[in-house]
Order: sequence, then C-alpha cells, then structure tokens
Amino acid sequence: MTGYGGMVTIEIRPSKGKSPAEAAAAVADHLRIAVNAMSLGGVETLVSIPVYSSHVLMSDSELATHGVTPGMMRISVGIEGVEDLITDFEQALTYA
Repeated sequence: MTGYGGMVTIEIRPSKGKSPAEAAAAVADHLRIAVNAMSLGGVETLVSIPVYSSHVLMSDSELATHGVTPGMMRISVGIEGVEDLITDFEQALTYA
C-alpha cells in the first residue's frame, strides 16, 4: 500500500434539540450505503461512534484526555463510488 488510508473522523453538529451523541447516532442510523459497525476493517464503508463503541467504558475526563467527543464519528472509507458516498452522507446529515 502507498499513499493515504481511508480513515476519517468527523464531528456531527446536532440540530433539532439533539445531544451530539444522539445526532451522531441519528446520522449513522440513516446511512443507506455506509454501515454502522463495531469493526472498521472491511471493503465496505463502515462508521463507528466511539462513545457508543470503542470508548464506551471511559469516563468523561478520560474521553476529554483522548480527544473523544460525543458527536465524533469515525468513518472507514470503502470501495463504493465517491459520489454515492457523498450523496449518502449528505442525506444522513439532515437527521443530525
């Protein structure tokens, strides 16, 4: 492998009275192509919300120390078409 990897982290900004974690979960729940998964290793695009998965047992102070926020979403970009993924995330972000 050469070049860059396909791991991206984004921060979901809540709207509609949701908390950051609720907004991130709503986005993940409304993705049609990307899959909400605990593991980020595969050829398909996968998403994970650290406060609900990999970092669920950490206290608020531990999360802050590690820079993990409630609205954080990790995306492991797969081999799907770029335009399809952009469209998928655009429609899902309307639920934040």
